[in-house]
Formats: sequence, structure tokens, C-alpha cells
Amino acid sequence: MSLLNCRSLELNVYPLIRCSRSIVFAHCLNIVAFLLFTLLLSKTGLTEWRVPLAYAIARVISGVVNYVLNSKMVFKASGARTFVGYFILWLIILGLGSGGSYLIHDLLGLPGIVSKLCGDIPLFLLSYWAQRELIFKKKAGNI
Repeated sequence: MSLLNCRSLELNVYPLIRCSRSIVFAHCLNIVAFLLFTLLLSKTGLTEWRVPLAYAIARVISGVVNYVLNSKMVFKASGARTFVGYFILWLIILGLGSGGSYLIHDLLGLPGIVSKLCGDIPLFLLSYWAQRELIFKKKAGNI
């Protein structure tokens, strides 16, 4: 019985590890893009909006990369249904993350990158759960 539990634990842990790797890669790309666009936007006169705009642009770039990695390598499921589901999740995460980083940045006066990280850590957990349970979940007959 305990061997069965260990195997089921392994089956649940490996997708989390694979998903974590793809998310870490996409998040590193996201941070680099965020820093780059924050710098570029600060030179345009959009200083008040540079954090949420940079967040949104960086999220678009990393979101595309993350969907491709998760659909091909992590959950091994793709198609119109997963793309639409991921896009809806992406919009939710974008809104929560962009708004959250703006509020944390403005209300607490934290640097943009710190406010981004404060908002992104809980969003990572939400995103993984939603992708595993809702977007890329295999149907009972397909397992």
C-alpha cells in the first residue's frame, strides 16, 4: 500500500518539477523583459505607468513561451481548448499581477522588481493549480 502511495506521489511531483522548470525559465525571461521595458518606458515620460506597462509587456512575452513549454513538455496536451483556457488564465494572471504590482509599488513604495516578485509568487501557485486541474487535465477516458 505504501509503495502505491509513493508511486502516486512521484506521479504528482514530477509534473510540478517540470512545470517549475518551465515557469522558472519563463519567469527569468519575464524579469529580464520587465527590467528592460521599465528602463525603456521611464525614458518616454510614462513614468507613472512604467511598472504596469512593463509588467504587461513582459507577461505577454513570457506567457507565450510558458504556454509552449507547458503544452509540449510538461502536461503534453495542446489544442484549441488548452490554448483558450491558458489564454483566459493568462488574462486573469495578467490583471492580478499588473494591478497587484502597481498597488504594491504605489502603496508600499517598494521598487518595481520587488513589487513584481511579491505578486508573482502566489500567482505561480494559482497558475500551476489551474493548469494542472483545469487547462491541461486529461479526461478520464484518455489516461
